[in-house]
Amino acid sequence: MQTQSSSAYDFSRFEPKRVQQPVHQTEERNIKLLPPKKKSAKQAKMEATQTAYKTIKIFLLTTAFVSVLAAQIYSTVKLDEINHEITKVENNMAVAVSENTRLNMELDSLVGLTKVEDYAVNKLGMVKQENYKVEYIDLSQGDRVVLSQAKGDGNDSVKTKFQKLLAYIF
Repeated sequence: MQTQSSSAYDFSRFEPKRVQQPVHQTEERNIKLLPPKKKSAKQAKMEATQTAYKTIKIFLLTTAFVSVLAAQIYSTVKLDEINHEITKVENNMAVAVSENTRLNMELDSLVGLTKVEDYAVNKLGMVKQENYKVEYIDLSQGDRVVLSQAKGDGNDSVKTKFQKLLAYIF
């Protein structure tokens, strides 16, 4: 019987490599703290003013950043409110347009030719005109004016009266 061995496979290649630290390099690190240097009053004052300036600078930059952030948030909120209002107005406009269409259709149905004829016949008692009752007028000959002549019945014209007056005087 044959036994199976793993001699054909070298699994050690897949294992992580171990790094051994040399034993002879064990050094101790000595950290020595130095006492703070004595500063003169002028240096201490200058350091204090620089620290104050840095603090003020950081405060102003933080305030500016927060202000810009607040302005951005405010403008986004306002934009959202305006978009919401625009949507409301568009919805109201769509309702108004559909109402206008409905009212125009209702008006067309009330003013339709059959409704008008029915109202004229039933309510007003009108009768539809027949063709033999139509009389046509011909205006193709143009316009004429006809004057009537006075027959001397006392209604003389002004010119005739003036001529009679002149004849009487001379």
